[in-house]
Amino acid sequence: MARVFLCFAAFFFVSSGAVAVNLEYFETKGAAFVRMSGKIEAGDSEKVISSLAAAAERQTDNRKIIGLALDSHGGSVIEAVRISEYVETAKTPVVVTQQASCESACFFIFMSSPAKFVAHGARVGVHSVSLNGKENADTSLMTVRIARLARSAGVPQSVIGKMVTADPEEMHYLSDNELKQMSVSFLDDDDNPAQTRPVPPSPAVAQPAPLAPQAPAATPQPSGSVTYNAPGTPRPLAPQPETDVLEQQRRAEIKAAQDQNFARYWSQILGWSKAQHGGTLASERRCNKSNCATVVAYFDRQQRYVEAWRYDEPPQGSGVKLVCRQTPDAPRLSCKDWYDEREFSIDYTHQIGEDRVSSGADLLDFLK
Repeated sequence: MARVFLCFAAFFFVSSGAVAVNLEYFETKGAAFVRMSGKIEAGDSEKVISSLAAAAERQTDNRKIIGLALDSHGGSVIEAVRISEYVETAKTPVVVTQQASCESACFFIFMSSPAKFVAHGARVGVHSVSLNGKENADTSLMTVRIARLARSAGVPQSVIGKMVTADPEEMHYLSDNELKQMSVSFLDDDDNPAQTRPVPPSPAVAQPAPLAPQAPAATPQPSGSVTYNAPGTPRPLAPQPETDVLEQQRRAEIKAAQDQNFARYWSQILGWSKAQHGGTLASERRCNKSNCATVVAYFDRQQRYVEAWRYDEPPQGSGVKLVCRQTPDAPRLSCKDWYDEREFSIDYTHQIGEDRVSSGADLLDFLK
C-alpha cells in the first residue's frame, strides 16, 4: 500500500532544499540505535536506510536489537514513507525518548513499526498534509490516502480524524490512551505487575478476613513442555456469601481495578515481546480438556525470562492471570497469582520464541 501511495505523492511534493536530518549511531549494553533528528529532506531515506542496514550488519554476531530513535518535526512525506517501508519490512523498533518529538511526516515512520516505544514527556503529533503550508485538492486527496494507510497500520480512529481535519499548522499530540491503542509501550513504565491501589473501605464496613485457599484447579499441560511442582494453578476465589451490599461493592471495585491494571500490563508486554523477538510476538496457546491460557514471553529489566499467563474468562475458562519469572534454579519459574498474590513454582523445558530472541531487556534500559 505504501508503494502505491509513493507513486501518487511523487507528483507534487517538492523538496525545499533545507538541511537534511542528522544521523547518530550509538550502542547500549544490548542494543544499537540510529538516532534520526531534524527535518526530513530529499535523499534522507537512503541515508537512514543505509545507516540501519549497516548497524544490523555490524551486529550480526552478537545479535543486538537494532532500533531507530526518532526526533523530527517532519518534512518530506515521500522520504518518510520510504523510511517507513524499510522499518515495516525489517521490523525495526522505533523509540521516541523523553523531550524528543515525532511529528507530521515522522509519524508515518513511527506508525509503521511493529514495536513502538515512547517515554513520558515525548511528543508524537499529527496534522493534515500541506504543500508549502497550503492546502488544495491534491493535498486533500493525499490526506485521504494517508488516512487509509494509517488505518491499515492500526492507528486509532480518533487520531485518523485529526490527520484529516486538523489544519496543517495545527498539531494534534497523541494522548497516552491513543498511544496505547497503537500498542505503544512506555519506556519508563515498570514491567512488574502493577499493584492495585487500595480502595478505601466503605463507611462502617470492616476489612474482610483473609480468604481460605481454594482447592487446586486442573492445570493445562502444554504437550509436556511445562510440569507443575506445586499442587496446581489456583482457581479464582469462589464467590463468598455476602450479607452486606457495601462489602460486595468494595470487592467488585478491587476486582475491577485489578483487571484494569492487568489489561495495562498485558498491552505493555506485547510491545516488549515483539521488540525482543524480531518483531514477532513470542506466545503460545496452552490447553487441557477444560481450561486454556494464552502465554506471552518477554525479558524484564533484570534480563530474567518471564511468562505472563492469561486464562480464558468464565464460563470458557478459569479467568486466572499469572506472572511467572525465571529463578536462579533454572529451569524453574516462580509464579504469582495476579489477584490473590499466592506463589508457586513450575518447571519448564523451553523458552517461548527462543529461536528469535535478539536481546533481553535492553530496549527497556534505553533511558537508564
